[in-house]
Amino acid sequence: MSVPTIPAWVWPALPAALVVGLGLWGGRRWREYRARRRLEVALKAVAYEMLSNVLVPNGMDG
Repeated sequence: MSVPTIPAWVWPALPAALVVGLGLWGGRRWREYRARRRLEVALKAVAYEMLSNVLVPNGMDG
C-alpha cells in the first residue's frame, strides 16, 4: 500500500482557491453591509420626518 503523490499543480491551486473564496465572501459581506447602511439611512430619514411633525403633550394641556 503506497501513499498517492500529490500533483505539483495542487500546491499553487490551493492558495489561489482560498484567495478567490475569501474575495467572494468579502464581496458578499460588503454588499450586505452597504445594503444595511442604505436601509438604515432611509429609515432614519423617514423617522426624523415623522417625529418632527409630532406634537408631544407636556401634561399642561399644551
